[in-house]
Amino acid sequence: MGAAGTDPEWARYMPERLGELGLVDVDVDADVDAEVEVEVEEQLFRGGSDAARFWNLTLHQARDRVIAFGVPGEVVDAGRAVLADRNRWFPVTRRSSPGAGGRWWPEPRAEPS
Repeated sequence: MGAAGTDPEWARYMPERLGELGLVDVDVDADVDAEVEVEVEEQLFRGGSDAARFWNLTLHQARDRVIAFGVPGEVVDAGRAVLADRNRWFPVTRRSSPGAGGRWWPEPRAEPS
């Protein structure tokens, strides 16, 4: 789609880009539901927010286990540091089968091409 000049995920990065342009007090309220075979709900949270602190603490508590799975400690630490950056925004997606409940998963930001 990018080759055709469109980016279907542009809205995920708009708050961060607005901040990069110097806008202040940028905030977002997003709740997207799509139901196919799997229920998908997305939210955005800002670095330094309560949600960012939650994920930072989660990484802190899981650090040794994540490293045991082969992720370098520097990568874990860098991930925790970026979660404190109020200029960054993070999409989180919850996927579940209908009626089965679901889990929230942060999705890494793909750098725009």
